[in-house]
Amino acid sequence: MRAAARAQIQLMKPGTWIPVCWGVMCGAAASGNYHWLEAFPRDFLEVLACIVLSGPCLTGFTQVINDWYDKDIDAINEPNRPIPSGRINGE
Repeated sequence: MRAAARAQIQLMKPGTWIPVCWGVMCGAAASGNYHWLEAFPRDFLEVLACIVLSGPCLTGFTQVINDWYDKDIDAINEPNRPIPSGRINGE
């Protein structure tokens, strides 16, 4: 994997996606509109799309925004993070 791709994945903090993805699955199950076996392909694909949009896209994006605005603090506390170290710049 290229160094830039590794830095981007590190920046998105994949470990923070798990609770959000779990919450989406639990919310789908608790809604009463998710039918596990009757409408398997359609419901499964809808939940899978929601998981991808909420986990990697939404949570990853908010982690990037957070790191961008905290770059001065991270330069002191976590200088090895992608933005303070210069592996990812604002261009």
